[in-house]
This record gives sequence, C-alpha cells and structure tokens, in this order.
Amino acid sequence: MHVDKFEYASDIISLILIIILIILDVNMFYNYLGFVIVIFIIRIFTNILTILPKNNLCVTNSSLTFRGCFDKLFSGHFSSVFIATLLLYKNNYINIILILYY
Repeated sequence: MHVDKFEYASDIISLILIIILIILDVNMFYNYLGFVIVIFIIRIFTNILTILPKNNLCVTNSSLTFRGCFDKLFSGHFSSVFIATLLLYKNNYINIILILYY
C-alpha cells in the first residue's frame, strides 16, 4: 500500500469533522473557526520567522518558507482535527475513552 493513495485523506477527515460541528451546533463551529484562525496565523508567522533546512529528498523550484520543503512545523490538518475533537469533547458529544481509542 502506497501513501500517495491517501493524499486527500486528511482533507476529507477535516471536512467531515467541520460538517459534524455545523450539524451539531453552529456556535461550536464559530468557536472552532476562531481557534483555527488563531492557530493558522501563529503557524504562518512561526514558519516565516523560522529558517529551517530543506529536506534532502524534497525537490521544489519555490523558495517560499511557509510551504513546501521548508515546512517543518506542526501540521495544519492535525491542528484543525485536534481542535474539533477537543470541542466535541468539551461539549459532551464524545468521551475520553473514544479520544484515547483513536
């Protein structure tokens, strides 16, 4: 099984969680949006201000520091799914056992 087959899996999982938040409670979705916007702004500034070496296996023509081979910070997909999970837990839609299981 090759990883390239699952290129869009993180996008699909994030989208499913966002739809679940909208269906369950719109205010919870607004809280999610506020948290995610702040996290992505922090991620962008940290990535711009930090100069990390390029991965040797990565080939790109772009020298942008917020994307591509120089991006070594936390994943935006992970942070969005993590925030959604924490909001679902805080509002008692899931329990700690379910969080630890996955």
